Amino acid sequence: MKTFNYVAKSVYRDNLVNIILSLMLILVPIVHPFGIKIGAARILDPFPTTVILVVAGHVLIIRVLMAIRHARLLAKAGGVITVDGGRITYQFAGRRKSEMRELLIADITAVSYDEEDGLLTVELTDGSEVVFDLDLFDNLTRFREFAALIHK
Repeated sequence: MKTFNYVAKSVYRDNLVNIILSLMLILVPIVHPFGIKIGAARILDPFPTTVILVVAGHVLIIRVLMAIRHARLLAKAGGVITVDGGRITYQFAGRRKSEMRELLIADITAVSYDEEDGLLTVELTDGSEVVFDLDLFDNLTRFREFAALIHK
């Protein structure tokens, strides 16, 4: 039986850049409105530019808050993945609560890893997918060890 920690180390520090960026997207256009010009041609006046940037800032801050909520739900529930024989038990953070789920290694049809996003996608025989995030594992070595157990 192998266990892997699956929880964010520092929820706010991991999202600090996105928090600052979203606040800047909201505050800068409100404090100092500006338009977009190319040469002498005005592409966007200050008001539409402000609206676009404020909406983009709000979308980004909502995504950051959702990521923080997801990480806190996993941390609250323990955030452990257990591989025991042919069974994988993992924590799933739903909308309001976190629950333990199981899958059989025999039910896995395909495993793919997206290096750019750091996501390990496991496709099951029933057509569903389970996604494991590299950022939530202790380190890259533990992540690779988990991926190797799934590929067997």
